Amino acid sequence: MMLLSAALVILSGLRAIFHWHDDWLRFTEACAQLVTARDLHRFQVGRYGSAARDQILIQEVHDIEHAETQGWLSMRRSITNEPSNITSDAGPGRPTSSGALHS
Repeated sequence: MMLLSAALVILSGLRAIFHWHDDWLRFTEACAQLVTARDLHRFQVGRYGSAARDQILIQEVHDIEHAETQGWLSMRRSITNEPSNITSDAGPGRPTSSGALHS
């Protein structure tokens, strides 16, 4: 019984340290966004009904990837309390971290 209690305490501590639940939630959200974009593109729904649908999908995937990366970096910085040294990879026509388009 003591061994089981000790194992539960250790596992609870590891869960808090590694943020597995938060990681899973972030992954699930990004996955759902990608699946939605894929399905809308496949069936040419809404903005994916235009001739530029492939470019729109590529931009959408890039935006989801960028938001996910920024979220992970933000979470890592908040855990380690380190300053941001990373600059935006936004190029012409791509949103910056503030959401504005880079010119």
